[in-house]
Amino acid sequence: MCTIKVSTILSKTKDYRKTGEELYRIMAENFDKGENTKLDMSDVEAIPSLLLNPCVGRFIDEHGIEQLRGHLSFANILKSQAIRFKDYIQHYKPITD
Repeated sequence: MCTIKVSTILSKTKDYRKTGEELYRIMAENFDKGENTKLDMSDVEAIPSLLLNPCVGRFIDEHGIEQLRGHLSFANILKSQAIRFKDYIQHYKPITD
């Protein structure tokens, strides 16, 4: 299990999209190695689509929702953040050709 402190990446990039891309890269590497990923949400105030699309959305597009559910967990997550993730995943529309 790899735990990623999201606020650390966000403080380095200062950009939600770039943070999402970096989170995806780490999640995909862990997935390829058969490891799960835990996102530590402490000190994260907002979870905009700019972060979710290149991270969660891309993971769903490439691996599917069930793989995401089996691979991703959270630590130090606020109820409002959990609801945001849940709503995003439930309403996500995969990219189709």
